[in-house]
Amino acid sequence: MTLEDRLERLADRTPPGNPADVLDAARIRAESRPASRSPRLLAAAAAVLAVLALAGGGLTLAGDDSDSVTVAGPDESQTGDELNGLWHVVSTVDDGERQPAEGTANLRFDGDRVQGDDGCGNKIETALDKGTIVVPSVRTDQGCESVPGAREADRLWALLGQPVELRDGELWLVADDGDGLVFALPDPTPTERASPVGDWELVSVSADGEVLDFSGANRDPWIGIGGDGTLTGTFPCNGFGGTVQVLDSTLDAEFFQELVGCEGSAGAAESALSRLLNSDPTWEIRDGALFLSAAGIDAELTKRPGPTDVVDAGSQWRPVAIDAFEVLDDTSLNLTLGYCTDDYRVRVDESDDTVTLTAEAAGPSGGYCLTLTTVELRRPLGNRAVVDAFTGETVDRRPTDAPAGAEGDTAVWNVDAADPPTPSATSVTALVTRLGCSGGETGEVLAPVVSADAERVVVTFSVESLPPEGEYECPGNPAVPYVVELDEPLGDRELVDGACLEGEAASTSHCSEGAVRWSPPA
Repeated sequence: MTLEDRLERLADRTPPGNPADVLDAARIRAESRPASRSPRLLAAAAAVLAVLALAGGGLTLAGDDSDSVTVAGPDESQTGDELNGLWHVVSTVDDGERQPAEGTANLRFDGDRVQGDDGCGNKIETALDKGTIVVPSVRTDQGCESVPGAREADRLWALLGQPVELRDGELWLVADDGDGLVFALPDPTPTERASPVGDWELVSVSADGEVLDFSGANRDPWIGIGGDGTLTGTFPCNGFGGTVQVLDSTLDAEFFQELVGCEGSAGAAESALSRLLNSDPTWEIRDGALFLSAAGIDAELTKRPGPTDVVDAGSQWRPVAIDAFEVLDDTSLNLTLGYCTDDYRVRVDESDDTVTLTAEAAGPSGGYCLTLTTVELRRPLGNRAVVDAFTGETVDRRPTDAPAGAEGDTAVWNVDAADPPTPSATSVTALVTRLGCSGGETGEVLAPVVSADAERVVVTFSVESLPPEGEYECPGNPAVPYVVELDEPLGDRELVDGACLEGEAASTSHCSEGAVRWSPPA
């Protein structure tokens, strides 16, 4: 058989996806001089070389003079170290034609670990094995806002399992049919990128393009991102805390939050912010403001006034905010720290007009809870202002003058929907809940203070006090039933929660709809 026949036969029986067979069959000793090779022979040889180039193999043709020429395809595999970094999709490839990408898919390589996002919020968690991304065993199916983005997301999942190629500094994933995606690393910047570490006040939040109003919130919403990985802050109604990892373009947060009810526009804003932080939001700093975006929710925040919470990862102590204080006696203040820790310290600096408190904690927060501690003053507080050195703001003072006969900690209540009162009732079943954080326990309900007139019956509850110092988480407190006995039938008078008329509960979500718990039927 002539060399021409052997090459043609080799080209005919070698499929592009079978490089091992090509390499085994391609080492052919020339049986005639190069000058005698016909155009048909050269065409057949070119076909074999093309097949080998596409298959990633190599071919050596040796002549009578033992000279050789090697034609090599891409590297047999890419190692994780060559790919380390966060790659963003920049182009699609359709039948070999390249077009700009419209989605936001990305892949992060860290050694042999591969993570990413398909651009629709579906996370990729897998590995690199001999230059090929292992197909994940699980795929979530969160919908995409745009049709082009959805197409690119589907293509990315279909391409997982294909070899990874580096071409001119770009990462290529291409299927056998010539369709694929091209990724690139972000352009290096000579200037240091701004960091989201610090404390940020909420300016605006929108969901699906609709701006949400939180002006009636019980609290001023803010988010604190610590350099040591701690996450603290408050939503419009509830506090939260946990951990956060600041990545190149996203925040990976895990947190606990209080479970105080939050209704109306403030509740809608709180729900949106909670979903935002739970969705690994992208972050960007523009003109000194922090922008977060995920799951159709966008938020803008600005730096809080006063000292910023910038802490090196190796720092032991970090400043924490003081939520409120209570005067125990002339020279003793009971402080509420908005940080879950048992390792803290408070410095007291006194002047004629001001008592300045500097609170610090060591280590990350153990979730959201309230830490209570007592500090002693050198002289009576009097009319002096109590200032938090961390925020630069005056600390809220909790009222200590409870109604006559009341003792213990503040509690709120609602009527039992399963046993509602009637105008002829001489007793009312109230569902009582401790207001503050207590690790999920309302505790013993104390006898309420009941006052009545011609128009209403005011019932004020309290619960057994917690120790003045301790660490209490806020998973939400259960409602405890308590039967209130009345001196006479309820009649056409309203039932009112006295805790919502004044004191610390009046500004919370429990009282956002008012203090009336029952009204007589019209």
